Amino acid sequence: MIIEKLLDEKKLTDTEKQIARYLLDESNNIENMTSTELAKKAYASQSTVVRLYKKIGIPSYREFIMKLSMEKYEYYKTNDYFEKNPLEKCTSYENTKQMVNKLYEKSISNTNILLNRNTITRICNRILNAHTIDIYASGICEICGLQFQYILQSIGLNCTFQTNINDFYMKNIKDNKTHVAIFMNVTYENETIIHVAKKIKDNGFYSIGIINNNDDKLSKICQDVLVVDQTDSEYVNALSSLISNQYIITFLSSLIIAKKFNKMDQY
Repeated sequence: MIIEKLLDEKKLTDTEKQIARYLLDESNNIENMTSTELAKKAYASQSTVVRLYKKIGIPSYREFIMKLSMEKYEYYKTNDYFEKNPLEKCTSYENTKQMVNKLYEKSISNTNILLNRNTITRICNRILNAHTIDIYASGICEICGLQFQYILQSIGLNCTFQTNINDFYMKNIKDNKTHVAIFMNVTYENETIIHVAKKIKDNGFYSIGIINNNDDKLSKICQDVLVVDQTDSEYVNALSSLISNQYIITFLSSLIIAKKFNKMDQY
């Protein structure tokens, strides 16, 4: 997605960041804007505008603007829906169904924007080449952790599910380079999971964190992190996190299965 690439400011120059921020501002109508007008509005040169959309992988300015306009519409449409208490809209069977559909749409769309292709590729390769995958989760994340374990085991990968550290097990691991640890912590900062992650890091394991965007502690411990969408609405926060978490697991599983059974040459 274009929005995903524009939000990933680590890959943009300072001037490109200015253009990206202008483009992503909900109040700016960009659909009929020319490249010259965009450069002027974003205080940049037209050549920088050209360099930006080509860096993202779009061959022409018009295609870039059209695709981005459509993405912005969908992105802000679902976000606006949850500004207030969405449960107030559940006044009938049909309205409730619509609210749930919107929640799925928003959670998946926003999670896709937060995903980084290189990170996803690296994670899938490490899981496929691991001797053992240990999944750590607690609370609502246990549901997704057990699902992920079942999928990985069903395709022949050695995978365990744990809620806490097992010191005896850790001491008997002979080659930590072939181990992968996955931590799921999407609803709140779980101190038990963070404690386990620190011990895993001390043992030199490669670790993956599936977290929400407020989890600063786990993001600093794990080598790779996947961030899930978490709506700001306190009424559907847990549901949003669960949907996003399940989506990431399904996406990762699909890539791993396709690669393992030679359905794709590369991610």
